[in-house]
Amino acid sequence: MKRNIIWGIVLILVGALYLLSVAGVIVFNAMYLLPIALLAVVAYMQIQYFRENRIDTGKPIASGLLLALAVIFFFCAKDGWDVFKQLYPLILIGLSLGIVEEIITRQGKSGSWVVAAVLAALGLVLLFSIRWSDIWKYGIPIALIIAGISVIWNPRKNK
Repeated sequence: MKRNIIWGIVLILVGALYLLSVAGVIVFNAMYLLPIALLAVVAYMQIQYFRENRIDTGKPIASGLLLALAVIFFFCAKDGWDVFKQLYPLILIGLSLGIVEEIITRQGKSGSWVVAAVLAALGLVLLFSIRWSDIWKYGIPIALIIAGISVIWNPRKNK
């Protein structure tokens, strides 16, 4: 019953915003609904993850991925879909953030840090090389620094 009321209110609000936009009363771009919906899903998944005492291991990784997609879709709605080809490396960075959250909240294996670091470094290198070609020279040093930190934090080799 409570869920029906919430969904009913959401549908009424979206319909009212769309109707007011079509009538010219307000400026509302329906393209912003996708990033907002994705952010709502991310928030819901995070709340559920911590309510369930971190049982479902897929939620942080999926949340990081959806968060990255929400950011990408926001900029696509704002600046056009051509922006996607410049921002797609954020998917790797979002996936890396999800893995890091999983590691921190569940005290994951140290090898996961390497995967997260490689994904983040690759995402940053691709983002810098595509978005700002002048910063390409910083991509390799950043990747080396991240890899060095992950090697230092590897407890198996420090024993």
